[in-house]
Amino acid sequence: MEQYQKETLDWLENTLALCTEPGWESRETAWIRERFEDVARSQSLSGRGALDRLVFERLYGRQPEKSTEQLAVRYWRTGRHKPQSREQCLALGRALALNPADEAFLLKGYYDSADMVFDAADYEDPVYCRRRRYLEDLEAQYLAMVHPLELECLNIPWEKSGEYLRHCYVQDARQYVDTKNKLDETSHLNSANYVNEFQRLRFLLGEIPRKTMLRHLFLLSAPFVSPSILDRGLTTLGYLPLDERHESRFGERTDFLVLSLLERYQQECAGKPPSGCHAWLRRTCRLMDTFLLHCGHPELRFLHFKTLDGEKKKARQ
Repeated sequence: MEQYQKETLDWLENTLALCTEPGWESRETAWIRERFEDVARSQSLSGRGALDRLVFERLYGRQPEKSTEQLAVRYWRTGRHKPQSREQCLALGRALALNPADEAFLLKGYYDSADMVFDAADYEDPVYCRRRRYLEDLEAQYLAMVHPLELECLNIPWEKSGEYLRHCYVQDARQYVDTKNKLDETSHLNSANYVNEFQRLRFLLGEIPRKTMLRHLFLLSAPFVSPSILDRGLTTLGYLPLDERHESRFGERTDFLVLSLLERYQQECAGKPPSGCHAWLRRTCRLMDTFLLHCGHPELRFLHFKTLDGEKKKARQ
C-alpha cells in the first residue's frame, strides 16, 4: 500500500465524508418524489398510502392483496430502492404518466442507464452507428498514445496493436487500482475472462450501466480526461452528463467523487507534460482506490472491475 502525504489524505477523507454525508438527498430522489406528487394532485389523493396503492394498480392491473405488496412502490417513491430492471422502470414511467422528457430522465437519471439499448439487429441503426463511430475514434486515440516500449513489454507488435486493444486496456486499468495481481511487465495479460464484457462494452450491446460507461470513457480519455470530455462522451452515448447531485442506481455518489478527482487533477497538473500528468493520475487513482477499500466503501471504486483481481491464466499459444 502506497504512503499518503498529509494533504492527499486530508483531501481523500474530506471527499469521502461528502460522498457519504448523512441526510443528503440526490437530484433523482427529489425528482421521483415530485412525479409521484403530480399523480396525487391530478387524482386529488390526500394520503401516501392511497397514492402507492393507485400506482400499484396501474402497474399490475389489480389491487394489492396485502399492504406489504405495495412496499416496493413506496421504496421507489422515497428513493430507498429503484426498479430492478429496465422493463420495470419503464412500467413505472407509464404508471406515473410521464411525458417523453421525464421518461428520458427516468432512464438516464433515476435508473442510471442509457436512453436506448442495442442488440445485433441494430447494427444498421443510424443512432447506433453514430455512437459506435464515436467509440471507435476514442479507441484509435487511446492506442495512438500507447508508447512502443509499453507494447514491447507486453509482447505486442506495434503494427498489430489494434488487435490487442483488450490486453492494453486491462493492463493499463490495473495501474489505476489496488489489485491482488500486480502489473506484469514480462508478458501481456491474457484477459480471456474479460472477452464477453469488453465486447459488449465496445459494441454497446445490451444494458450497460452508466457507471461502467463512465469508467470506460475515463480510461480511454486519460491523460486528457476532464469533465467536459466525459460529459461529451456520456451525452453522445445516451447517458446523463456528470452532475454532483446525481447518485448511481445503488445510491453511491460516484459523480461527486469523479468531479472532485478531476478538479484536483487540473490543479496539480496544469502546465505539466502529458506523461507526468498520466503518472500523477494513475498514482492518485490508485491511492484513492486503496483508501476507499480500506475505509469500507468498495461501492465507490469506480475504476475497479472484477477481472483486475482475477487469477492470471496462462497465455494462449
